[in-house]
Amino acid sequence: MAPSRATPQREASAEAPGHDEFLASLTEFAIDRGINVDFKNRVAGKTIDLHRLYDIVTSRGGYDAVSGEKLAWRKIGGDFNLGSANAAAYAFALKTTYYKNLA
Repeated sequence: MAPSRATPQREASAEAPGHDEFLASLTEFAIDRGINVDFKNRVAGKTIDLHRLYDIVTSRGGYDAVSGEKLAWRKIGGDFNLGSANAAAYAFALKTTYYKNLA
């Protein structure tokens, strides 16, 4: 039998406490600011859970702190199992995803 295509990170994040509330408040925030939030961001062919990305970045001090730390976005890419083949490109894509949707 073929393995399931669902990744453990997606299953875990969908059940994470506060996930639905986070998405609802993000939607409200986007409407108030007049911006579009892309809830289906993909980096390296993997869907990036915005709630998980937000939690990881805020636990490391926020966008400015992470951006000011050398290779921090690459480390966050490791948290999403993006691989190391194009780590610099994946790090930039994660940073851009965060900035466009959550900053």
